Amino acid sequence: MSSTKRKNNESLLSQQAISATTIPIGCVVWVVSESSGDKEWWPAITLRFSDCYQKPPEEDHTWIYWFADYKISKVSVQDIIEFTAGYADLIGRVIKETHLKAVNEALEMLAQRSNLDYQNIEELTNWAKSDFEGIIRESNDVPDMVLKKLERNDLGKGFSEDESKGNSGVPIFEKIENGLIDIEKMCIACRKEDAEVKHPFFKGGLCIACKENWMQTIFAIGDDGKNFYCLICGNLGNLVLCDKENCEYSYCLSCIDVFLGDKRRKKILETSPWLCFFCSKIPGTFEKRENWEEELHFMFESSASSKTCYPLKNTPIRPIRVLSLFDGIGTGKLVLDNLGIDVEVYYASEIDEAALCVSKLQHPDAIEYIGDVTKLLSKKISSMCPIDLLIGGSPCNDLSLVNPLRKGLFDVTGTGCLFFDYYHILKTVKRFNKDRHLFYLFENVAAMTKANRQIISQFLSCSPALIDAKYCSPQSRPRFFWGNIPGLHAHSRICYSYDDERHELESCLHTELGRKAKVNKIKTVTTKKNSLSDMPVEMKGIPDILWITELERVFGFPMHYTDVGNLSPTKRQELLGRSWSVPVITQILNPLQKLFKKSSV
Repeated sequence: MSSTKRKNNESLLSQQAISATTIPIGCVVWVVSESSGDKEWWPAITLRFSDCYQKPPEEDHTWIYWFADYKISKVSVQDIIEFTAGYADLIGRVIKETHLKAVNEALEMLAQRSNLDYQNIEELTNWAKSDFEGIIRESNDVPDMVLKKLERNDLGKGFSEDESKGNSGVPIFEKIENGLIDIEKMCIACRKEDAEVKHPFFKGGLCIACKENWMQTIFAIGDDGKNFYCLICGNLGNLVLCDKENCEYSYCLSCIDVFLGDKRRKKILETSPWLCFFCSKIPGTFEKRENWEEELHFMFESSASSKTCYPLKNTPIRPIRVLSLFDGIGTGKLVLDNLGIDVEVYYASEIDEAALCVSKLQHPDAIEYIGDVTKLLSKKISSMCPIDLLIGGSPCNDLSLVNPLRKGLFDVTGTGCLFFDYYHILKTVKRFNKDRHLFYLFENVAAMTKANRQIISQFLSCSPALIDAKYCSPQSRPRFFWGNIPGLHAHSRICYSYDDERHELESCLHTELGRKAKVNKIKTVTTKKNSLSDMPVEMKGIPDILWITELERVFGFPMHYTDVGNLSPTKRQELLGRSWSVPVITQILNPLQKLFKKSSV
């Protein structure tokens, strides 16, 4: 049983957990949500993996569809109890409006299955309180209303045999091989011959609609280090994963069927280990572009303006005044010190006690802490102005595509809405700054929806720059950066050399202890413990995980930077997982060296 569950849930789980061998499809259940800080129980229904176009789950896991949220997740059966069995114990914990909506939807589904006549929700609630008299609990099938909802959610419905062929009945892959179709003019995501842009990774095109969908999903990496979506079409599906260590790419069987045919599909499924189209040359349609890095960055930058207005002339050289929101472990202060910029004052808003301990120890008496960002009123902001640099990256959990329970930008019960606190403070600082120029930088996860990206861009009046830490550090960490720092967008167009030893994992290891890197780059490290579960290191020939001191170096921090008090390795990893990559922020803020006074230290 997972140790992350609340103690008052443990007896309920042990009594009511559904056996992995007996769990039926279409069973209405309660599932404990690990994405919510309160570890709440939410109603859901179990699915076949094919219902939601996913790969088969591991043993003792199942796919589920959340009521009210209408998203899907793969969960352990140890985290599930049958809905009616747990109703009496759990209904008292339902307090949120969306939570109650989910419960009512589950009750309605059970009532319809049981052919129950009811007039309103109150009657359903009374039925539940009477121990669900006459209920039909199991159907071994998923209701059509759920299946239709899954299709409407654009979950990457597979192509039938007929759909994989043209009007003549000749398979698409044969037409391409015989030169009857120019793949560069075909959208290889929706298979229509109306491509308007290049596919960044492979020969072929994308239409505008598929381009926007693909851009949303390309950086949606799960806890297993693999992409949730197909690298070809950007959709969910029954995915085939590359077996090469540290390759994060996935491919849906729909794309493989259409562009390679049944024989090559079978060969791929039978090959073990299998190296994907990106990692090796496989006969067939998917031919990797040699300049894929440039094409990828061009796709994200093509609609973004790199023009920024900032003063370079007639500006007095003075120490910099900084306001850092969601400051974390003082990354901004560390970077400014490394750049040799004289910091007159550094205000930091942060509420995590562990992060504050690290920051206070590493920057004693150098930071003025101002508390909770949501409580910064105009009077306090006015007293801090003028400000030369405003930086911050609000929590990304409720914006990330890999979180099925994400609440988005506008749900006040989540963390996504903290962006608007950044925006409010940005506007307020500009007002009190009067004629003094303000540089600003806002960061968030790259795997967010197009709608959220556009909303942030509209409020900040600029498009984001996509910058991946893998080009200047040993870690893949794509992030969006909005701001007016000189040359910000130029950084997203520069692809640094993978061969630079300073950017390889080996440079961060305790090699004096016989530790050797098995890979040059590691996957994105998050706050979750299992994001560090890979073994990219060998110590005396035995596979091993990264040590925390090595992980600090990967992020660009000095060794033992987070070694404060009695913090556990898990907590230290969590702090690093929420922080910025020091090499990335160093490159972004580097132009400020010419605009502000140098430190005398």
